[in-house]
Amino acid sequence: MTIDWFITNKCNRYGKCRFCNAPGSTFSADASLETALSICDSIAHREIEMVTLCGGEPLLYKGIEQVVDKLASVGVRTVLYTNGISNPSLMYDLLPRISILSLPLDALHPSSAKVMRGHDQVQGVLEILRVLSRAQDPPIVKLGTVVTKQNTCELPNLAALIKQTSCIKVWRVYQYSPGGIGACHASEFNVSDAEFQTCVRDLESQFVGSHCSVSTRTVEDNVGYCMIMDSHGQFYRYDGAYHPLPVTIRDENSRIAKEYNLDKYQRQKSWHKITS
Repeated sequence: MTIDWFITNKCNRYGKCRFCNAPGSTFSADASLETALSICDSIAHREIEMVTLCGGEPLLYKGIEQVVDKLASVGVRTVLYTNGISNPSLMYDLLPRISILSLPLDALHPSSAKVMRGHDQVQGVLEILRVLSRAQDPPIVKLGTVVTKQNTCELPNLAALIKQTSCIKVWRVYQYSPGGIGACHASEFNVSDAEFQTCVRDLESQFVGSHCSVSTRTVEDNVGYCMIMDSHGQFYRYDGAYHPLPVTIRDENSRIAKEYNLDKYQRQKSWHKITS
């Protein structure tokens, strides 16, 4: 079993990514480090294979180094989902203890980047990719792209970049899902199912036999599959909004799993199996 731990609500880009569907203030304030380390113990006892540390921006959580160290010490694989411009030096320090580095990149051209996450964020991620491309033993990188009306023209440019960047092993391509902040801007960003599937077919055909696998998620795929946990260990289910569930990390795995669509879960988390 794998979980997505929204360890902090804090984000250095809050409000700037107008398509964002992160929970933000829907979740309670950040847990103390003592509570977070206790949650790490519960994760170890539940035989959870992998944890994605996300938010918000997880590098803003005070104590993120201790959390990463704790998870590594009990043999839990960690995915670090960072926007790439919060604290790059801390991110590099953590790389030896994480399994997968997850970075968002939605556009390359300045005008397209501006309406997505901002051109400075694009430049930050590109610099990280340049550094890792020169590294002797780079981590596995998962690149995430949210497909919206604003950036479909950018997908060929992103595909070309990924083909040239050997450390990127997974390209996760998401259909824009109008939740959170993004729910207020659906007319600006929404792409139809047909438009998204056309993009997916084209991308998948380009990456057959490539060093990088293309993994996709539609709006419908996003409903009810992800085992979302807040900073305090409370689980939620997402269906365009985040609904608290009657389970916490202290409950048994079977009890937690019953709250989710396990068929979707297996499909959507299959990319975690990539190890090299």
